[in-house]
Amino acid sequence: MQYFVGIDIGTTSTKAIAFSREGNVLTSKQQTYPLLHPAEGRSEQDPELVFDAVMECMQSVRIALGSEPQFISFSAAMHSIIAMDSTGKHLTNSIIWSDIRAAEIAITLRKKNTATNWYQHTGVPLHAMLPFCKLIWLKENEPTIFRTAVKFIGIKEYVLFRLTAQYVVDISIAAASGFLDIHTLKWFEPALLFAGIDAGKLSQPVAITHCIDLPENNMFGIKTPCKLVVGSSDGVLANIGSDATDPAVLAITIGTSAAARIISTNRILHEEMKGFCYPIEQNRFLIGGASNNGANLIEWIKEQLFQNKNSYEEFLATAGTVAAGSNGLILLPYVSGERAPIWNEQAKAVYFGIGQQHTQAHFVRAAMEAIVYNIYSIAKSIRTDEPIQQISASGGFTKSREWLQILADVFQLTVICKPDADASARGAVLVALKALAINHEFSISEKTVTIHPNPSNVLVYQKGFQQFQKLNQLLVPEMN
Repeated sequence: MQYFVGIDIGTTSTKAIAFSREGNVLTSKQQTYPLLHPAEGRSEQDPELVFDAVMECMQSVRIALGSEPQFISFSAAMHSIIAMDSTGKHLTNSIIWSDIRAAEIAITLRKKNTATNWYQHTGVPLHAMLPFCKLIWLKENEPTIFRTAVKFIGIKEYVLFRLTAQYVVDISIAAASGFLDIHTLKWFEPALLFAGIDAGKLSQPVAITHCIDLPENNMFGIKTPCKLVVGSSDGVLANIGSDATDPAVLAITIGTSAAARIISTNRILHEEMKGFCYPIEQNRFLIGGASNNGANLIEWIKEQLFQNKNSYEEFLATAGTVAAGSNGLILLPYVSGERAPIWNEQAKAVYFGIGQQHTQAHFVRAAMEAIVYNIYSIAKSIRTDEPIQQISASGGFTKSREWLQILADVFQLTVICKPDADASARGAVLVALKALAINHEFSISEKTVTIHPNPSNVLVYQKGFQQFQKLNQLLVPEMN
């Protein structure tokens, strides 16, 4: 049986999905791993556990199908950094996107006169999420590790290195590091100099279609010729995998975190440095912004605020018992600090307007609405080539019809989602099919959920969003 595998390396789990030539899902496997918090403000993954998850997922797919894949293509979350020694061992855990140990460094850098010029070259706002800032933190706080390291890489690079002994990184994830010049697609020399490294300490930037032959004696145990395709970031591939490649289609993903993105044929940089611009390939760029707060906020409310023992799905479903607007309850959702649109690592969550009429269900719905309000703020800050006409939704939140309806109502746009497979894994496979020039009948799934906006909720959400913005203006400056 001929099949293709997309592997998506996420924040708390890795998923491998096998697709047929027609684009049907043949089998899938998801493996979770813990998110580590060794100190306040720190978020890490154990690279060994992530690699083991990749191995477990791939082994499960092979056993289920009883044959070998034609290729394996990769997707991964952005902004991670791992220090590697000369023997190929990791000196640190993978410091991930939500880690804010470098907050003071980022705040200081944002105040410098050179920040605008740096943004114009790198296409990403200065923030503690960036490997650029994290590497400076390592230099200042872990000098022995900084001096010993021969490479600083991300989690997908780590997996590919373990499989092939090559250090390569796709240009989109490279851009998300803060070290890439998005105009030349080479490492930005001033950033290297400022961080105290040379280009040799980073992986080789390659196209998202870059292919590597899986070695004969490979760790997967695959016996037939198999290509590894480097792929790209989960953001880029979610757009491609959900067919959100038209600049009039806004892709919104809510998983552990959240993001709003479009694909443009133009390199678009925000005049106030509020959004990112990542190269995908020649004349295609990912434009948008990402939030630290998605389903992780709901999990925090469930586990910490209410200590609720029901399943996540049951907890979320209670929101459907409450009317739009949560009876005036508003939440600033920054329980994990924030990236776009406020770019404040020290931001905090605030519930406003609590009254005796509010139940647990109100708190849950207000959180869902707040995440969408925040995404709406991000979307309003995105400069686009043409007006947004439709939303393409992906991520775990698409399992909640109520959450999709909130999204459609706040934006007053039709929402389309294809819930049969992970969009990023699907996008990874589509990129690989193009890279290898494989004739196929692969198509985006016809299993589509369409949500139309409810006109009766327009005024409720307009008022709610205005309150959300006003609270941001009043309270966020007090969160430093």
